[in-house]
This record gives sequence, structure tokens and C-alpha cells, in this order.
Amino acid sequence: MKLSQAFPYSARNDIIEANKPDRIIMFGGELGLIWVDAHSDLVKHDGCDNAHSLPLGKLLGEGDNEFTKEVKIPLNPDNVFLAGIEETTEKEIEMIQRLGIRTASTKELELETGTESINKWIIENEIKHLAIHLDLDVLDPKAFRSLLFANPDLEEYIGFPTGIMQFPQLINLIKELSEKTDVVGLSITEHLPWDSINIKNMLKELPILIS
Repeated sequence: MKLSQAFPYSARNDIIEANKPDRIIMFGGELGLIWVDAHSDLVKHDGCDNAHSLPLGKLLGEGDNEFTKEVKIPLNPDNVFLAGIEETTEKEIEMIQRLGIRTASTKELELETGTESINKWIIENEIKHLAIHLDLDVLDPKAFRSLLFANPDLEEYIGFPTGIMQFPQLINLIKELSEKTDVVGLSITEHLPWDSINIKNMLKELPILIS
């Protein structure tokens, strides 16, 4: 995939000149994406209209054209791996099977075969560079409280599967990926620090702190 397919000549050269990158890596080819998340983020769930709940589907060119038209170079499904995914809906299963996306649940990753499936994916697709997307809700909310599922004011079950991964497993997974590939990007999402939010709201109401 050439850079000219994503940007006009003048625009891409302006970007390169302004940022002076040491190297340029394009999606596809030797670049893979591992999506570490309790949820697939592929399709819309019944009762949930949040666009942020399905970014991976959009990056793959799937779904509402209003969003997908903004994705100039969709990801190659062969270069995507879903790690830590828990329960899946029929819609998710259909898309995963249709696109041929590799997956492994947290429990499968605990087993030797789970790790082997990621290694096999890396080798078969000749992935040398890797982008890691980490959605923190892959973690067990009992182990990490700054998650939507650990909202202290939550009165009803949200209706989505919660993550069960523990920190040691997550750390080992990312370390292993870093040993086998050149990790070139990391995104972290879904951080909701309820305690910090609550104490901030308390402090801003205290007369001694109000100017």
C-alpha cells in the first residue's frame, strides 16, 4: 500500500517534513493490530447506540457508511487479532467468521494453545511491526476499579460481559508480543477513575478551595 493512496502528494510531503519521522509504516503488509479487549468492538449491540462501542468494525470498513467513508485505507482482517474477548453475539460471530479474524479469550490465552495461536498468526501473516490497542475493560473489575463496570453509582447490570484478565497475564502478554514483534504503537482506552472524579467534585465544592 503506497502513501500516495492515503494522501495527495503535497499533503503527505508536508506531514513528513513537519514531523521528520525516523520511519514510515503503513497498515497492511508487515503491520498487525492486536485488539486486547473483553468486547469485539465490531458491531452494534442491541440497546447500545454509542458509536465508540464499534471502532474496530469501522476501521475494517464495516458498518455505517457515514463513518466508514472516513477510513481511506481499511485494515486487512488477516492482520487483526482479538485477544481477551469474552462472550460474543450472533452478529459478532458472523462478522468474525466472515472476515476470518483470529481470536482468543482470556481463558484460552492462559493455556499454551492460546499463546500459540497468536504466535501462529504473527508467523503466517509475516507480521514484523505491531500496534496494540488496550481497552482496560479487558481487566477484571475486582482487580482494577477504574472501569465502567466498577462504577460505584451503578445500580443495574450494564448487560455486557465484563473482563476477567488479571494484571500479570496482561503484562506477560504485552511482553511476549514485544519480544516477537516490533511494537510501534499503543493505545489505551476506557479509563474511568471514579475515585479521582468523586474527590475532584468534592474539592471544588469546598469553600476553602473556592477563590
